[in-house]
Amino acid sequence: MTEVSPIPERKRDLAASSEWWTRTQWALEATVSENEMKNIYGLILLSALAKSKEADFREKSMLDAVWKGACTGMQDDAIDQLIGEARRLNILSEAPKPSPLNGNAKDKPESTPESAETPLNSSDAERRGQVLSALRYDILAARLKMDLDQELGRATSLRVKLLSELEFSPLGQ
Repeated sequence: MTEVSPIPERKRDLAASSEWWTRTQWALEATVSENEMKNIYGLILLSALAKSKEADFREKSMLDAVWKGACTGMQDDAIDQLIGEARRLNILSEAPKPSPLNGNAKDKPESTPESAETPLNSSDAERRGQVLSALRYDILAARLKMDLDQELGRATSLRVKLLSELEFSPLGQ
């Protein structure tokens, strides 16, 4: 019986790793683009790449820089503040499931307003676009963080999980 050379398998592994890096480079560049749609596609691709078998622990850990750069930095108080402002500006009517983010839990964060009925003024209309963009990015960043936490065996905070479950509106709404 003849031995099979490991060289073809190694070439395949190197090619797959190279392709992972090419896709990751594009996705990372997309997340810092001024084009919001490109940001969204970049974050979605990074979540898929985070689950890839072609990357090792160190490579996946590098992707943490993306969610750390989110508006909230995935910090619980900052998430509460963003959600509260989104609700005040009528961007977000409800958070998913009974939770501290939608007022159905006794430990509701202080930053969440009692009512989303606060009237909007002209400066609020301008701020609404900024908050909507930040919310879209942070929802996708939270999904990326959850994927990375799962891949790297880390715990994910409840606020990050709840943020990742929010649905964001398409661009232009």
